[in-house]
Amino acid sequence: MLLRAAVTGLLLSLATAALLASAPAMSQSGGAAILRQRCAGCHVDGSESSPTGPALQGVFGRRVASLPDFDYSPALKAKADRRWTASELDAFLTDPGRYAPGTAMTAQPLSPAERAAIIGALRVETQPAK
Repeated sequence: MLLRAAVTGLLLSLATAALLASAPAMSQSGGAAILRQRCAGCHVDGSESSPTGPALQGVFGRRVASLPDFDYSPALKAKADRRWTASELDAFLTDPGRYAPGTAMTAQPLSPAERAAIIGALRVETQPAK
């Protein structure tokens, strides 16, 4: 059982890496544009959360459901032992309800290239302010 989980995790990581490497048509600026178009209705720029979505600043590498100024769903709180990595973000953005059944987040479907572009933008553009 443990071996199966390890292999599944490895395959998911490899698939995510391949996805990110195979999406050159969508640039980081394209990812930023998608963030503005598809995410800004609920997520705001900056370090403070809005009533409808947690702040995205510093999200890459942050623990899931960890901001004290946002009331996360129990579904995401149950994943608080995880960090927002490329593979975790890809799984969440692919289908938020499948990743965390009962999550409050809804999203229109994103193509693999759109997800890769968003993840790339989040990796670079949401770093904590220095």
